[in-house]
Amino acid sequence: MPMWLNLSPVNFVPLNSCMISLLGTINYRTTDMLHPLVHTMQVRMTALEEQCGQQPELYYIVIAMQEAFDRLDYPSTFCDLLF
Repeated sequence: MPMWLNLSPVNFVPLNSCMISLLGTINYRTTDMLHPLVHTMQVRMTALEEQCGQQPELYYIVIAMQEAFDRLDYPSTFCDLLF
């Protein structure tokens, strides 16, 4: 599994119900592929904290990853997804 995802227009699904034709989201196949990776990292962080105590830096990294993953569902332009 790659560490990052190179998005292409194939991964982008335009919103049909939107007046602005450039808005869309990432297709469900892509987010379904990323969801287990995000969940696994959450589980690993919890296990590490049980063994070694709180790890503030790791906690904030995992929170940032979760928030970035959640933002993939927000409508945006394809260019906004890339940057």
